Amino acid sequence: MSTFVSLTVYGLADGAILALAALGFVLIYKATRVINFAQGEFLLVGAYTFYTAFVVLGLPLVLASLVGVLFAVLAGSKAQVNRETAASPLIGKAAPPIVDRTIDGEPFDLSRVRGSWVVLNFFQTTCRPCVAEHPELVEFARQQAALPDGAKLISIVWNDNNAAVKKFFTDNGGGWPVVEDPDGSTAFDYGVAKVPETWVIDPQGRVTVHYISQITASELSARLQQMRDLAAGAG
Repeated sequence: MSTFVSLTVYGLADGAILALAALGFVLIYKATRVINFAQGEFLLVGAYTFYTAFVVLGLPLVLASLVGVLFAVLAGSKAQVNRETAASPLIGKAAPPIVDRTIDGEPFDLSRVRGSWVVLNFFQTTCRPCVAEHPELVEFARQQAALPDGAKLISIVWNDNNAAVKKFFTDNGGGWPVVEDPDGSTAFDYGVAKVPETWVIDPQGRVTVHYISQITASELSARLQQMRDLAAGAG
């Protein structure tokens, strides 16, 4: 019986250590957003690495924590290499309609840009990855404006206020439509859980690509050109 109790106690202690490690990595993400929480794998890798270093190898707590964080960041960075997700049920289907107003009070209807490639970017002014991504979107918009069939970039405000958004665009540039989503219905229709999120819609109005992390102008332009070429070949 004493052996059973001892094993039970050790098991509970190990479980508690893993739980605390997992909580620690969640807090790291909340504070820094340097790793992709949406992929989830960094949490398991980091927690298990910490457990192995601290409990199995007997490393000091601080050193074991550093090792766990290092492996978590590596796992999160690896997850971000391929930012496109295949899990969305919207891929290949008609894009949900968006009928609202821009932050300037102009009416907006997504159906009016049917026939063009469209890039929807959900963002928030207090989201650090969104802020870091913005210069890339400015460059992407510049690149597309120079093409005869350039994509239309549209930003969707996610859980933010118009005053902050207007100031953000005034300070950081960007002349594309910025659409309100006051009740969160557009974000709900697209299944947006975290920002930035980016969706690509083809000229027929179908969702083709979904990104759940920061994107760059070069990778987005390259992917669009690839899809244009495929569409031209199929035609």
